[in-house]
Amino acid sequence: MIVIFGSNGYLGSTLYEHLKQDALNVVGVVRENEKNKNEKIDNWIYHDYKNPNRHLMLPENSRVAVNFTGPPAHSFKHKSENQETEIRNTTSAIIRAINQSNIKRVINISSIHIYTAIMDNVLSELTSLNNQNPYAQSHKNKEIQFNKTLKNDI
Repeated sequence: MIVIFGSNGYLGSTLYEHLKQDALNVVGVVRENEKNKNEKIDNWIYHDYKNPNRHLMLPENSRVAVNFTGPPAHSFKHKSENQETEIRNTTSAIIRAINQSNIKRVINISSIHIYTAIMDNVLSELTSLNNQNPYAQSHKNKEIQFNKTLKNDI
């Protein structure tokens, strides 16, 4: 089984649809408050990332994980004091679930360098890799945390 974290987003949902078309066994993992956002995705795991005491359990037959997660883009229009904590909790829950599962391969996808003004929906391939946009920085922090704490044998 292939697990796609962040399957409600554009990239995650597109990959999910393509893998399903190829008759592969896929499950999408999304935030608890984003249930039923994408009607094309028919196999979901919902998780409350805001609650660090809830453990995310992946199906036993999970072998590959693709991680597209990041904070919801709309959250940057109204930045909350707890935003960085929520991002860390999300990443920690995903890493803990992967480390406690049968997953053998992890693909961490990020597009931090293309976000210039997320609130204006502007994307550019010319954006510097040292992008200071808050949304891009949150993705960069997720990558750093992910790379530091994932099991070495994956």
